[in-house]
Amino acid sequence: MTAPFQAAPLTFTPVYQSALWGGRDLPAFLGRPHAPRLDRYAESWELADHPDGMSIADTGPCAGRSLRDLMREQGRALTGSDAAAFPLLVKIIDAADRLSVQVHPDDDGARRHGGEAKTECWFLLDAAPGACVWAGLQPGVTPERFAAALKAGTVASLLQRMPVSTGDLLFIPGGRVHAIGAGCRILEVQQRSNTTWRLFDWNRTSPDGTPRPLHLKE
Repeated sequence: MTAPFQAAPLTFTPVYQSALWGGRDLPAFLGRPHAPRLDRYAESWELADHPDGMSIADTGPCAGRSLRDLMREQGRALTGSDAAAFPLLVKIIDAADRLSVQVHPDDDGARRHGGEAKTECWFLLDAAPGACVWAGLQPGVTPERFAAALKAGTVASLLQRMPVSTGDLLFIPGGRVHAIGAGCRILEVQQRSNTTWRLFDWNRTSPDGTPRPLHLKE
């Protein structure tokens, strides 16, 4: 391990992501007064080596260096392996509104349909009264019944609804249908991936009035 990594812990500038379901006060919740100005703060990527959001070291001898550059030069020192990229993505989610009903591919799904495999774990930093998530299907749901519910807009009735409280921990493997309800602030640790296949979006539209794209084939 070289001197820069021995000198001090590596810290990184958060990368904020906007989405129509995000809240407006995530930086304040995290005690960060100097966040970039966004209409909505849906996610703060705390540690990411990904084209859609790259961590940049903000203190010490490595300040200004991207996590990708550090992995290229010192990957084994950082991870203990020869991984080409940092294998985890750590983010904080602020769900002011419910997220779409979605699924991320597991390793087999990514091989067959493209994208990046994503298994994730959620820790509830904060949960409003009555907050919930949906994770997995009700027992006995068949592909045919699920397809009919997608057309009818009644998918939520086939999902397992779970009330959540601050401090709860949930494991969401790739391939499990899920959604995050409104009022949840979540620390998510996941595989390095930004692949989401959206199945149903509560009949919401994008800001321009068009339906948000779905990924039913995948």
